[in-house]
Amino acid sequence: MIASLRSPPIPKELDAIVLACLAKDPSDRPQTARELARRLEAVPVSGEWTLELARAWWETHRPEPGKAGSLGSFASASP
Repeated sequence: MIASLRSPPIPKELDAIVLACLAKDPSDRPQTARELARRLEAVPVSGEWTLELARAWWETHRPEPGKAGSLGSFASASP
C-alpha cells in the first residue's frame, strides 16, 4: 500500500522521501545525510510531535521479540 493512502495519511512529500531512500539505483537516493535531513525538514507537519507522543506511539507499535515480521525475529534469524 502506498504510504500516503494510509489512515491517518502520511504526507506525500514524506512518502516520496521514503521511496527515494528505497530506490534500486543508488544515484536516485539522497546522497548525503544532510540532503536527507533537508528533505525531511521540508515535509509539512500537520500537528505537534513531542517526545512524549513518540514514546506513546512506540509503546503501541513496538514489535514483539520473536514474532513474525518483527525486527527481533529478523535479527535472531541472521547468521
